[in-house]
Amino acid sequence: MSLPGLHVTLDPAALRRMASAFSAFPGAVEMALLSAADKTRLYARKELVRQFRDLLTLKPAYISRGVKSRKSRYSAAGIEAEVRIATRNLPLSCFELNPDTPPRLKGVRVQDRRRVAYRLRTTGPLFGDTAHGPGAATPLFVARMRTSHIGAFYRTARGSRGKVVQEFAPSLQYHAHADGFMPGIVQLTAHRFEDAFRAEARAITGVEA
Repeated sequence: MSLPGLHVTLDPAALRRMASAFSAFPGAVEMALLSAADKTRLYARKELVRQFRDLLTLKPAYISRGVKSRKSRYSAAGIEAEVRIATRNLPLSCFELNPDTPPRLKGVRVQDRRRVAYRLRTTGPLFGDTAHGPGAATPLFVARMRTSHIGAFYRTARGSRGKVVQEFAPSLQYHAHADGFMPGIVQLTAHRFEDAFRAEARAITGVEA
């Protein structure tokens, strides 16, 4: 079971003990390992999605699409299952953004225009979490592109001569590592695999490990 930059490593001695309990059923061991790996893959993905939803203001659809998994399979290294977290930075408008639609500008003085506020984490500060710095006011504005996409943008220079650039927020993978919940996921996943293997082997052979 692999995750970005981290691997779930099972205790070899524990794995040997589990396999030895079913030594009379060599074919059953492989079947149980394959099935257990796949059940663990589904568990790990579900747990990651849940923790991301608790942690971030990111729209749920982007979280679901950003945590992908690949069905367990046989390989040269043995039985493998993958769970991957997206590394691509996301448009800031995918997070909690206020206003989240282009504001009315006609007839409103520049100094009276509504400031853009955003929050990346559910309990995080406004305007924090990007290169602008915690609590910093930003030069952001909300606008609609010709493609109808609404996003948060800024100009690279003052006035109309500056290039308009969309603002992005850190990737899901960044948050997974920065907030330190990956070790817990790895530990939970390893325990879940051991339990799933014993259950699958017991169901196939009728033998308790």
